[in-house]
Amino acid sequence: MSYDELAEALANDAGERTITAFPDGSVDVYYSAYDAHGEPIEDRGTFAERLVEDPPAFPVTRESTEPGGQAVNMAIQSDALGDRTSLFGHLDDPVLADWGFETTSMGDPSRVEVYPMDEDVLFAERSEELGDWVFDDLRTVADDFEGAFEADAVCCGNWPSAPGLTGAFRELADSAIDGGVLVFDPGPISVRSGGEIRELFDALSALEGIYDVVLSVNGSELRTATAVLGAGGDGREGVVALREELGVTGVVLHTADEALAATAEGVIEVPNRSVDEPARETGAGDRFTAGLAHALAHEWDWELALALGNVCGAYYVENAETADREALIEWL
Repeated sequence: MSYDELAEALANDAGERTITAFPDGSVDVYYSAYDAHGEPIEDRGTFAERLVEDPPAFPVTRESTEPGGQAVNMAIQSDALGDRTSLFGHLDDPVLADWGFETTSMGDPSRVEVYPMDEDVLFAERSEELGDWVFDDLRTVADDFEGAFEADAVCCGNWPSAPGLTGAFRELADSAIDGGVLVFDPGPISVRSGGEIRELFDALSALEGIYDVVLSVNGSELRTATAVLGAGGDGREGVVALREELGVTGVVLHTADEALAATAEGVIEVPNRSVDEPARETGAGDRFTAGLAHALAHEWDWELALALGNVCGAYYVENAETADREALIEWL
């Protein structure tokens, strides 16, 4: 598959699909840090050295305040691609208001400080309401709960901050919902215990049949998952082992170099678009997930789905902006 085929598919992308994203939200404040000579600190190693100095003092500049959170980022990208998007998140802040798609808030957002470097440094203060969130909180505020979860695609993530997702998956598995695709990006699962991780993946496996379940992970998340579940392996071997262990439709690994998916048809690999001068890293994986969900909701083949995820993520890394369909076609 060439990326020319993706540009053609985007140009002929007929009809909107319904996308539901949940349950988090954050206010992200971006900072630049400087050394004693006023030069920007651009790598994490130098930043770490400054943090352990006594005192750990260095000047910073606030650059911007922006909406964030995995569900929020997924919803923004889905809307940009032309999907009819519904976001159920923790959005009680003016920064997280006034979008052109349907939003419903379930409480206060988290607060995140971001220092963009060779690898971004994040300091997060998790919302207590998000940490205590349960599925009934969403059910209570939803005007059409069943309709929201019978969308063409459901996107969710950030399980470490919203551990109530485990219970939400169990409830959905026991429901009469007739869903489409569910794409789950769990986030940095290594901060939780092995027992909690096993419970999460048991609940996710039970959703297969209610949805076509697709697990989307980065390299670190894949290694943690396979180690905890005893599936073994990394990269291609890891996604195959994890899919067999979970019994889901697909397990997807996204990296800076490529995306690959283990499916019933085998392993599909699509090289990523190169980015010479990255402008933004945080949030790119969420754009990948939303692009993947858009393609699967439109019943595109796996190669095109991975390619769309790649370009949604890469465009954001290069431009620090979410691309709509026309921007992606021009960029391709």
